[in-house]
Amino acid sequence: MRAGLYLEVISRWRGSTGTAQGSTGGGGAADGEREFSGTNNQEGGVDEADFVKTDGDYIYVLFGDQYYYYSYGYGGHLDGGRLHILSVPEVGEVEYLSNATVEGWPREMLLSGDRMAVYSDLSVRDLVYAEDEHPLLPYLLRDSANEGGAQNSAPGGSGFVADIASYSYDSFRVNSLSKLTIFGLGDRTAPQVERELYMEGWYQTAREVNGTVRMVSQGYLDIPGLVYWPELPDEYWNIYWDDDNGIWDDEAQQKLAEQLWMEAINAAIAQNEAIIDATDLNELIPRVYELQDGNVTIHSFTDAADCQDFVIAKDGTSSSVTSIMTLDLESDDLSFEADHVMSNWATIYASADMLIIAEMANDWWWFWDDEVADYQEATNLHAFDISQPGETSYIGSGRVNGTILDQFSLSEHNGFLRVATTTGQWGRWWLSAEEQSGPENHVFVLEQLMHAAGSTESSTELNVVGHVGGIAVGERIWSSRFVGDRGYLVTFRNVDPLWTLDLSDPTNPQVIGELEVPGVSTYIHPLDENHLLTIGIAGDENGLDWGSTQLSLFDVSDFADPKLASKLELSPVPDDEKHGWNWAWSEATYEHKAFQYWNGQLAIPLSTSRYTWDENGYGHYEYVSKLVLVDVSTTDGLSIYDGTSIDHSMFYNEMGDWYWDRPDIRRTVFIDDYVYAISQQGVTVHKLDTMALTDYAGLPVSDPDPGHYYEDWEEKPGEEREDESDPNDPDDEESDENGTTSSDGSA
Repeated sequence: MRAGLYLEVISRWRGSTGTAQGSTGGGGAADGEREFSGTNNQEGGVDEADFVKTDGDYIYVLFGDQYYYYSYGYGGHLDGGRLHILSVPEVGEVEYLSNATVEGWPREMLLSGDRMAVYSDLSVRDLVYAEDEHPLLPYLLRDSANEGGAQNSAPGGSGFVADIASYSYDSFRVNSLSKLTIFGLGDRTAPQVERELYMEGWYQTAREVNGTVRMVSQGYLDIPGLVYWPELPDEYWNIYWDDDNGIWDDEAQQKLAEQLWMEAINAAIAQNEAIIDATDLNELIPRVYELQDGNVTIHSFTDAADCQDFVIAKDGTSSSVTSIMTLDLESDDLSFEADHVMSNWATIYASADMLIIAEMANDWWWFWDDEVADYQEATNLHAFDISQPGETSYIGSGRVNGTILDQFSLSEHNGFLRVATTTGQWGRWWLSAEEQSGPENHVFVLEQLMHAAGSTESSTELNVVGHVGGIAVGERIWSSRFVGDRGYLVTFRNVDPLWTLDLSDPTNPQVIGELEVPGVSTYIHPLDENHLLTIGIAGDENGLDWGSTQLSLFDVSDFADPKLASKLELSPVPDDEKHGWNWAWSEATYEHKAFQYWNGQLAIPLSTSRYTWDENGYGHYEYVSKLVLVDVSTTDGLSIYDGTSIDHSMFYNEMGDWYWDRPDIRRTVFIDDYVYAISQQGVTVHKLDTMALTDYAGLPVSDPDPGHYYEDWEEKPGEEREDESDPNDPDDEESDENGTTSSDGSA
């Protein structure tokens, strides 16, 4: 099978160049002494963005304020959240140091040395209704709405904000921005903003490799006047809605309806083509805006007069642009570049050498037609070389049959790209059971085609060189993992088969073994060469038990005959305390970053909404959330560690009082023999051998009285440290009225 070129649009712009000065590692030892866990990343050498990071000496937490949606966008503020910095003076301790305001809704961050890249989302609507005039607003107006465009707008001009509310939805180039803020952390007590960049589109994800961070965002080509459905005449609808049974059996009427439909389609196409042809290229391609000292600089990608940086595929169906912003945190000038691919909503994968944008070859509407009812789903794969610091270079594109599940469906190893997909019409709910073909699963192996004889340039095609299909016919993939020359798939219908695959010969991948067990695994974590640890939903031969989270330990030492070595079902409340209906879950079943395995112990959050009764016999709903530690032993199996769990109810007025105020422990950090549990409003520290609480620190939020978090605590557990201000103490003279410290260290 030969894959064609399916890259739709690529544009490149390079900022000032800089030389990488080195690389920084993730987890490991801090100053050669502390051992600590980092983010649970898919690939070694690739750090994935998250809202909690650590370097062993400090813990960084990025959260949006819980009342954000009530103040933001209605004459409120653009300060959606904060970057909190806490120190670990001694292992087992935690001390709140400082925070820095983050514009917009904070999403995730990446750390390299003494710099932090923080990603957040903003909507243009929020900018319009913000309390203070935002300098970016004039530059977001379309030319047609601003008599010549942003270049003729006066940033900060008098009356601009008052007048801008009168503009329509189509007055703005875009309606969303993804922001990159670079914080300098040379002084952790006073983080400083070093650069602010805004990419048009919504933030998706980001990766860090050797000090270079790459953000992926997705924006919609919002062109005023385009129509997305044909304007059908009354005559067509009279035929369509005619109550006379069998009207569509009338060949003449059917042909007339088809003719009217095609005429409307052609008219819509002609109208759209005219609008697109009349639209300046600068109106279509995403921009990057830079804000410095109140001044805005536009980095445009349409400066090349010959348009050589723009490529359009013959079968493109997308009206969205996926952008990659590359920035070298190790360069003195924080140089950056941007790449763009026109694609549908994409799944992002990255190894240390390659970044993949994987998208459905056609949007959903493509399938809703009898003439293409037998169309087989396909996935486009766009590969970029990220092996060089500060650079992202397009490699090529290819296509495989089927759709992928998530980033773990993809893997690059020794230059080969492996992809796990599901084909069949299982996702087309509008088809009858007879019309649907059963799902079937595959693993494809792709490689970049070598250049043709006599050519000095490599092809931009990714060619399928190996394929194995027919896996678990009638089921679909729920999780997958590729580790070196081995692959693992979990499929599900009523039971959970674990499949093992040999990928040592890329041209001949083979299924080696299969094991059926109750329940289903949604995430696969390799422990060592011969063991897998998975998390998912418990179940039996009749289906899934959605109220029970299940851990499974698999022995794959005999690759052809994998075995279930141990399993453990978990719930945040014991069976004798459920008292009736409950619905339990773990974030780790759908977010691998909440799954933290470290030196034989696994930490996962568990939550439940249950209906229970108080001592007076009154029934009510209750929300319970805990962090459970599990001992993982390849010889002794799985067991709850010390029979205990950790919760953060002490930071909250009432557990589950409001839906935005749930005391979920979202992330976990292990440092030596201590576990640091992190929720929206606090960090606790427990010593692993005794599970004793040794320290804690609250995270300031938008609450006029954070003191109620500790109203039941007479004193702080552990040994008190003297002569230090407590940013959680509202009576401390160095704290403001909300118990926070400003990012510059001032009150």
